Amino acid sequence: MRIHLQPKQDTLYSLLTTTGKESATIIGFGGAKGGGKSAGSDNCALLLAAELGNQYPGLQITIIRRVFNDLKSNHIDKIFEAHPELRDRYTDKDGLKLHNGSRIVFAYAETAGDVERKFRGGFESPFIFVDEAQQFTERELQDMEMAARWTQTSKGLPPGFCKLVLLFNPGGKSSEYLKRIFWTKSYRGKERPTSYAFLHVFGWDNYEWFRGQVEIEETDFYDLDSDARFQLFVTETSEGRKYDAFPDAIRSGYLLGNFDSFEGQYFAGAWDEQLCTLTKAQIEAIVKPWWVRWMAQDWGFGDHASHGWYVSGKLSPSEWVQHFGGTTDYAMDVVIRYREHVIANRPEADMATDVVAMTPQHERREIKRFFMSQDGFGQRAKQMGGHTVGEQWTRIMRRYEMPSPETADQNRVMGWRFMYNLLRQANLRGTNISEERAKQGPAFFVSQECPEAIAAIPAAQRDPDDPDDVERVAGALWEDVTDEIRYGLHSYLNPQSKAPRDIRAKELYDSIQMPDPADQMTARALAMAKFKQQESGIKRVQRMPRWR
Repeated sequence: MRIHLQPKQDTLYSLLTTTGKESATIIGFGGAKGGGKSAGSDNCALLLAAELGNQYPGLQITIIRRVFNDLKSNHIDKIFEAHPELRDRYTDKDGLKLHNGSRIVFAYAETAGDVERKFRGGFESPFIFVDEAQQFTERELQDMEMAARWTQTSKGLPPGFCKLVLLFNPGGKSSEYLKRIFWTKSYRGKERPTSYAFLHVFGWDNYEWFRGQVEIEETDFYDLDSDARFQLFVTETSEGRKYDAFPDAIRSGYLLGNFDSFEGQYFAGAWDEQLCTLTKAQIEAIVKPWWVRWMAQDWGFGDHASHGWYVSGKLSPSEWVQHFGGTTDYAMDVVIRYREHVIANRPEADMATDVVAMTPQHERREIKRFFMSQDGFGQRAKQMGGHTVGEQWTRIMRRYEMPSPETADQNRVMGWRFMYNLLRQANLRGTNISEERAKQGPAFFVSQECPEAIAAIPAAQRDPDDPDDVERVAGALWEDVTDEIRYGLHSYLNPQSKAPRDIRAKELYDSIQMPDPADQMTARALAMAKFKQQESGIKRVQRMPRWR
């Protein structure tokens, strides 16, 4: 059995066979399409079985896909095409058993229940390869990580022997998790940086796309630097030209393996971190004392609870240009999410106390409303003698003169579209703004002090069954955070979700600011008279002239 590894596949194998307390045990092998991920996992699995199997009798390597058809066509059949001599050593029950007693097991898990049933409990495999790992949730991948172990060997194992390999493209259900541990390296809790290693792979790392299409030998090909191979890929190979011609959002993921822009992103074309975020200093310069503040929360205990603080107001044309550049002759509405508190397994009373403590005392009375997800008021949330989570929050909020929670707007599709449009308005920074575009809604910005929101928004995926909705992914942090943002924006700003009359009257009154006190008083009086007339439904009737 002759096995050939390409350079990055060879590096992967080196990581797999490295042991020690500081060796990586969770290895990412991902990026662009066509990078040789599936073939690399098959070849590394065969080498592990053939080489380490001699040293560790009974060694088992497991290759996992979401569905069986993909497992068979992309792994089982491919191995036998390359090594037909191994076909007689395969059975559906035992997998592929080599001459030294080691074996490769092929597994699939279509649902979260399948993952729990197959990989929790007693399942053991010192090497686990999860292909298309982005199709699994973070929780499912962690279940598989727990199964990467081996207690049955009589020889004992050196530290760092067992490995989990995640092969993936950007996007998918676990996109935020994969980006966090392999790309931004934003480790949490007791996660150890040395436990993780990442190899970023591209189509131009895979010589198979060039074989027969470009007159260059494999050894000469890998002597070229990455930039030269990229140019050959997009100009001389059919696969490279295909990826290069895709729209930017798809090209970025398929061709470049970009973690920030990929196929299926819900807010593609609206979210741009450079345009949609503000520094703390910028926010302090923009926000006026009379701007309106409110809060929103996606309640959760087992999952994450996400709480956000919002502020909104109007900028004159000159103020907009001062802060955001470009040109405009029209006033612009601005909304800012300026603070966040995201936490899991935090009792409701403790989290309410957190929110109070995180809200400066002078700011507490300025917060007008507080929107909470509907499940915070349901039967599932009843605790402490029958009180719902919302009722528990109410008691604490009232003690500190802060608003009680009310049920947030639950319309998912309209809420997502509303949020998309507000982010799209933030893209007006530095542009020439027309009257029509200025009227298309507020511009929504996120403080750079809100890292969870900045990570969550680009991670939101379209629901494949309903492209107008965001896919629901149980346990995904990004889903909890984006739900909270949707509640905060659509519940307060949606014209159909009006605040109480006295609050709207005060917001209108406070929004009128003029240099001259007399002019300001006159403008406020006129505005309040008009407001009262509109609210009462009284319309002036113009008397028609009497003709003789």
